Amino acid sequence: MQGRYAEALQAALQLTARQEIAHRPHEAASAWELAATAALGTGDLVAARRYAEHALRQRALQEDTYRLHFSKTIAYGVRGIDAPDADAIRGLQECLRFWQATQMTPWQANTLYYLACAYKTLGDFVNARNALDEAIRLNLEMGRQPALEQCRALAAQIAAQIPPENPQIRT
Repeated sequence: MQGRYAEALQAALQLTARQEIAHRPHEAASAWELAATAALGTGDLVAARRYAEHALRQRALQEDTYRLHFSKTIAYGVRGIDAPDADAIRGLQECLRFWQATQMTPWQANTLYYLACAYKTLGDFVNARNALDEAIRLNLEMGRQPALEQCRALAAQIAAQIPPENPQIRT
């Protein structure tokens, strides 16, 4: 369903409804995470934030630190994309430390991408570019082409927003 976010979102919401009705909080949280990611792909930040918060609430009840960090990463990522949010950046930094400690390289790369987005939203292009460079490096190592394309698109957006008086920022 890659690139077909509207269809993915519809499927995720149907899955969420089935899991909620069946009282399966773990599966429901996963479906909410999928819905948040798909809504983010459609550009609907309001829905993405709402779905990410649903997932986070479900995960908080499960006493599963590992899966809780999946939800935290997505929720903080959406918050950081949606508006300048220093708390989201701190949350993403905490998630990054967790993913590094657990050696989950794909989620390290995802978190770095979200950090780059959050820094970009904040107008901190130096930290945005530093996080993005590391995300690109990790995605290259893993051969994650779609994630790499997403990172390169963000790099182009950052380059377009850098004021001319800041030539020290890499593009």
